[in-house]
Amino acid sequence: MSPNIRAAADCIRPFLASDVGRPGATGRHVKFLKVAGWLSVRRLTLLLLFLAFAIGVRAAGKPPVLDCTVPGGADTGTVVAAQKAWANYLGEKSHEKTFPLDKQGSVNIEMILIPPGKYYRGEGKDAVIITLTEPLWVGKYEVTQHQYESLMGEDPSHFKREGKDAAFHPAECMSHIGAVKFCEIASTGTGGEFRLLSEAEWEYACRAGTRTRFYNGDSDDKLGEIAQYGGNNHTITGRIGSKAPNAFGLYDMIGNVWEWCLDLWTPSYDMKTTTDPMGPETGQGFMTRGASWSSFAGNCRSAHRGRDAETYGGSHLGFRIARVPSGLIDREKPPILDCTGPAGADAQTVAASQKAWAKYLGVTSHQKVFPIDKAGKVTVEMLLLPPGKYWRGDEKNPVTITLTQPLWVGKYEVTQQQYEAVMGRNPSHFRKEGTDAALYPIEKVSHLSAVKFCKTASENTGAVFRLLWEAEWEHAYRAGTRTRYYNGDADDKAVDIAQCNENNFVSTAKVGSKAPNAFGIHDMGGNVAEWCADAWKKGFVETQTTDPRGPDGGAIRVNRGNAWDSYGRTCNATARSLSTEAYAGSQIGFRLARIATGDSPR
Repeated sequence: MSPNIRAAADCIRPFLASDVGRPGATGRHVKFLKVAGWLSVRRLTLLLLFLAFAIGVRAAGKPPVLDCTVPGGADTGTVVAAQKAWANYLGEKSHEKTFPLDKQGSVNIEMILIPPGKYYRGEGKDAVIITLTEPLWVGKYEVTQHQYESLMGEDPSHFKREGKDAAFHPAECMSHIGAVKFCEIASTGTGGEFRLLSEAEWEYACRAGTRTRFYNGDSDDKLGEIAQYGGNNHTITGRIGSKAPNAFGLYDMIGNVWEWCLDLWTPSYDMKTTTDPMGPETGQGFMTRGASWSSFAGNCRSAHRGRDAETYGGSHLGFRIARVPSGLIDREKPPILDCTGPAGADAQTVAASQKAWAKYLGVTSHQKVFPIDKAGKVTVEMLLLPPGKYWRGDEKNPVTITLTQPLWVGKYEVTQQQYEAVMGRNPSHFRKEGTDAALYPIEKVSHLSAVKFCKTASENTGAVFRLLWEAEWEHAYRAGTRTRYYNGDADDKAVDIAQCNENNFVSTAKVGSKAPNAFGIHDMGGNVAEWCADAWKKGFVETQTTDPRGPDGGAIRVNRGNAWDSYGRTCNATARSLSTEAYAGSQIGFRLARIATGDSPR
């Protein structure tokens, strides 16, 4: 028993054997219990013990990062000690834990706690010291066919297993898109934050303290002890966990199936970013690591890098998942994005704010894909809108608005495919069929229907989807700017960012066909006007300037951004329109928002 817990127990021990009105209850005890009110003695005891335990954990302080940069790397004893120290810091009983992947808890995954660390990424002269600042739960094994099929309702594996065997062989023929969807469905169903590993996290997890070619040395002769690969298995995937684990306790980091990473492909590492690095924001294809059952020994090195298109799924491709810890991690809250300076906030500052808030929320990227239908097959791309302070309204009568909460916002307007997947119908006047339905915005939807869509998507996934409030919409449009349009003040620039009267007076156009703003959001002006959550209120003068909301109720609703049939000059940051909540025209659609508070640290 720790000194903190023992001290707490000594303080309340007299209450363990006595209750109010019983012999042995002194006046001091009775007075204490009256103050405690509804708390019973035993409840109070448990509360104090819990608080003492929490104090004891914090008193020990945050453990140091695991230093793997010494000449021989970090030995197994040091690695395991770091895992246990960080598990203790997080209030966990062990550095090994089983987490549910579905709401019912019928499908689970074994995970290992990987402590923060410092290591050499890469090999030879290209090696660079990388520091990872936060712990991470990582799958003990690659995701299995049973786990994938249980969540996704199908198993595309080429080497498909039946019955109990499906729980012991890795899922393969996995595209990057499929792996990301799996993570999002698991996250939505459980309230946790599951994701793929970044490339830097993957190599650290694979090395497990080592600095050698493989995590069991430099010799090809020993590779067969840790990997299913071309030298011992050139025909089929093997049973997970059938080879020796690394010092972290992770199996099959090398061989069996290549594992998708979060990062987009880049031909070489970013040598400048050495703390919690991420891949590039644009690129062709995504990173794969770890080699497979058919790989040569040279491709099985801890530092070897692979690449595939995000839509490709071959029998050599699978994935391993990570889970962001909740609990006692100290994350400093970033400042809100201040856009009230004379020139607003530049694009670099805006992007940095998005990334900082993503890290604070425990997610690796400010861009995410979320499922919206029950089966998890239809998703929405979203970008993180950081809290911010900006001038709302025109320059003649601006009001400083402060938004205090981060929010996920649709990268594009809701498409016909997304709407039909959730609502079972497509009411669009400019109706598209097949793959085109995923590329054109839904329209001819009333405010009532848009709200119903949000409610149904929320029920399907367990997340909270909604429309943007008008104040949030303008912050999302401006993306740090103080100009009429997010690309300047000149009316003739509107055509660069908006489908409007001057360049498209025929119909809606493909979403994302015009330039995005600094947040990465497309079509904030033009294409279709977007319903907001607010009831209509004339003018911009606010009685509430922090997280303002429109009037309660009302049949007249606000829409913003204007549409394909609007003059370009009206597709600006401040133009406002109104329609009855039952109106559904070919010029009105909506954009989706998702509450981000559920992702925030506990």
